[in-house]
Amino acid sequence: MEKRELPRKLHLGCGLVTPSGWVNVDASWNAWLAKYPRLRTLLARAGILPKYLAEISWDPNIVIHDVRKGLPFPSNYFEAIYTSHLLEHLYLSEAKRLLRECFRTLQPGGVLRMVVPDLRAIVAEYLGEQPFGDKPH
Repeated sequence: MEKRELPRKLHLGCGLVTPSGWVNVDASWNAWLAKYPRLRTLLARAGILPKYLAEISWDPNIVIHDVRKGLPFPSNYFEAIYTSHLLEHLYLSEAKRLLRECFRTLQPGGVLRMVVPDLRAIVAEYLGEQPFGDKPH
C-alpha cells in the first residue's frame, strides 16, 4: 500500500471551513462528534446536544488535534499555514507555543497568515467612539 503524502498547506481551527488540498485541523467537540455520527444522533435524541448542532454537516476528514499540545507534523513541511480567530482563544503562553510550532513546521519562505480581532475597534465601539460595525478611520 502506497503511503499518501499530506497536503503542504495547514488550516488550524478550521471549523466548518475545510478547503480541499489543505490539512484541516480542529479540536472542537463538534468536529470530534462528526467522527461518530451515531453518538451525535443519540446525544441529540437525549437532549444533551441541541438538534440543530447534530444536523450540521462536518467534514469527516478533519484532523482532530488540540493545537495547545504542539503540532504533530514534521519541521519545515508546510508552504502555508492559515488560521482565523483561533489565537485569541489561547492563553499567552499557549499562543506563543503555537507560534513557535507554526514557524517550526513552516518551510523557509513559507507564508503564515493569522486573522485576529481588532481590539482597538472593539473597544472604540464599546466606548461609543465609533458606531458598531464601522471601520476605524
